[in-house]
Amino acid sequence: MLPVIFPIFRSMLRKALSINQENAILSVGIINECFDEVSRLLEVRNGKIDQQEGITKFLLGESITAADITFASLGAIVLQPDNYGYPVTKEEILRSQLSQEFWNLVDGWRATRAGRFVLNLYKFHRPTPKPTLVF
Repeated sequence: MLPVIFPIFRSMLRKALSINQENAILSVGIINECFDEVSRLLEVRNGKIDQQEGITKFLLGESITAADITFASLGAIVLQPDNYGYPVTKEEILRSQLSQEFWNLVDGWRATRAGRFVLNLYKFHRPTPKPTLVF
């Protein structure tokens, strides 16, 4: 049933939310600006971001704050960390459904200092999600 309903739902959603090429380009620019700004902030704080050791500095101090959690939560939508949590967002599923152009953007954002910060917050500061039911 889903293969029949989803294309109709997708079309309605695109129209209702004004999802089109022009707005997609604008959104990519906004995401780039956000990641650049947070990357600069992290650089000024001289925080160490290491795959093995985790994060030694946060956005506003020496310990995690609401600012870190907020940026990580919003950034996770585009970065898709390994333990993001919802089974539908598993990268192997998404890679088959979204364009290579999209994944090139994701890989670019992941490579930024801000992107590595988000990935490491999920890796070292978020408990492993519990399995959920998938319908």
